[in-house]
Amino acid sequence: MRYTPAMPLTPSSRRGADAILASIAVLPFAHHGGGAEDAYLADGLADELLHVLARIKGLRVSARTSSFHFRHPDVRPDEVGKALNVDAVIMGSIRNAGAQLRVSAQLVNVADGGQTWSKSYRRPHDDVFGVIEQIAQSVVAALWETANGKSPTADASALLRAEVASALEGRGTNVEARRLYLRARYLLEHLDREDTARAIAHLERALELESGFALAWAQLGEARYRQAGYGWAPLEDARRLAREARERALSIAPNLIEGQLAVAAARHYDERDHAGAEAVLRSILERSPGDARALRFCGVIAMHAGRLEEAIGLYHRALERDPLSARTHHSLAWSLHCLGRHVEAVAAYRKALELVPRITGSRALLSIVLLDMGRGEEARAEAEAEPDEAIRLYAVACIEWTLGRRAEADAALDRLMDGFADDAPSQIAGVYATRGDLDQAFHWLERAQAIRDPGLLELRNFPNFRSVRSDARWGAFLRRAGL
Repeated sequence: MRYTPAMPLTPSSRRGADAILASIAVLPFAHHGGGAEDAYLADGLADELLHVLARIKGLRVSARTSSFHFRHPDVRPDEVGKALNVDAVIMGSIRNAGAQLRVSAQLVNVADGGQTWSKSYRRPHDDVFGVIEQIAQSVVAALWETANGKSPTADASALLRAEVASALEGRGTNVEARRLYLRARYLLEHLDREDTARAIAHLERALELESGFALAWAQLGEARYRQAGYGWAPLEDARRLAREARERALSIAPNLIEGQLAVAAARHYDERDHAGAEAVLRSILERSPGDARALRFCGVIAMHAGRLEEAIGLYHRALERDPLSARTHHSLAWSLHCLGRHVEAVAAYRKALELVPRITGSRALLSIVLLDMGRGEEARAEAEAEPDEAIRLYAVACIEWTLGRRAEADAALDRLMDGFADDAPSQIAGVYATRGDLDQAFHWLERAQAIRDPGLLELRNFPNFRSVRSDARWGAFLRRAGL
């Protein structure tokens, strides 16, 4: 599948009081009074509003990971506009008002700081998320009026209301379940083993409170699938649980984008149905052209297929929508490394680590780039700082071997095989490929294929697999593995 750049969402490049406000960012809502629970509630309101608006045709909405970076109370709209390339920001606050909560929101033009729309609402604590639809309807109407220079007609208003209502599909109604869902989303952004497990616990509790919460089911499926992909849980069990959660989400909300993304992941990684995965992603991008997650996943599939330049282009498109996504910077770095663009790869990995210091894999893979650049001691230090043990041992084993420290390399490989033979066979194959032991490399590749190890897809293009790719057995292996 090939993608061409999306048409500009803004029909004019005018700036100033009459700017067309078709690109927006939703900032974290401020919370006044209360404790940590109100902080999660404030984040939850902004998070839900962002996801609803992102599904409205004609709006380009900056992704959560980037928008929520601007959390400090004195942030200026023009600063956000410049960083995220948006024309408007939505800012809001939540405040305790006795038995109720007072929710305020405003739409601000970043060019001149003027308010295009603002309003305050009072809601009971157990109905505070009910304000999302009202805010979304008002914001969409205000943006439409700005773009068209007049108030929406009756037909236009009805269409806008229908779009907002459709965008609310899959949202829960239980306030505590939604708080737990928000905590889980926050933890999953950290991309490490412990926080993923904690996120799963929050999601399971949320679903005990509200079994029809489709988004929570979809998020649970993603978290379980991450455990499978990183070897943080028994592979087949994690895949089964991920599949059950995904199917539950789609049975409740068949058009839910998060559920469709999970379908694409299963087709690509488990079924090796790459064309089927791309078809799902194409459908998502037809409905939501700027979905940064779908664009990133398109890049991953292109990368795995060896279309590295295409992958880099897709990652850059995703970063236009979500410039502070650590996962996308990490994926971009991988493709750059595979192309031998080492300096750029180092910068991309460091950006990922700047955004999420404990992101799994970035330090280890950065260390391999540094090794390829001849910076061995620096590579060793980065590898030792990798938080995930299996990936750390993989990197250390490769680095120590390349630096001629055979005893240390053997010790790292022994620990990797003792602790992770069932979870990380593709990494073990990578170590043997680095050593030039192709018989052992193919032995571990076959073990990886037997369990459908997702790591196989990534190793196809990785620089330390050059010796394996030149072996006569490689083509036959790829065909058997569905690669």
